[in-house]
Amino acid sequence: MELIDRYVPRHTREEVVEMSIRYEERITALLRTIHDYHQRCHGLQVHLAELEEEYAKRTMIKVHPGHLSTESEFSICHQVPIYRAYWRPEPMVATIALPERPLHKDEFPRLFAATMKQFEKQLVHGLTEKLKGEYAKLYASSAPPR
Repeated sequence: MELIDRYVPRHTREEVVEMSIRYEERITALLRTIHDYHQRCHGLQVHLAELEEEYAKRTMIKVHPGHLSTESEFSICHQVPIYRAYWRPEPMVATIALPERPLHKDEFPRLFAATMKQFEKQLVHGLTEKLKGEYAKLYASSAPPR
């Protein structure tokens, strides 16, 4: 019953329960096969993510994510506070050292896609954390004094 609840849609659940009473062994075997398949797919996804991460660590070009800063000021003209966030990618910090020569993207498109996925993940995570910190500073500076 646990496998029926997990893998069978609600609108067909009653029929499956009724059939399971008649064909208990077959349905149980089928649901166990589906469950095993689901677990293998999950294991493969985890393994693929680890392989992508490992490959990216060895070949990804190290690029500085840039600098995030924020500022706030009070506009005398409009009588409202103004908040700004700045992101400077810093193109002049382009010192690149590769531990291993990356594979050509046209020859190995899946490995290139894996590296791009890891690059995006690292960049988005790094910038998001910095942006949260800067936003917290802005929020604290704009709060009314107690």
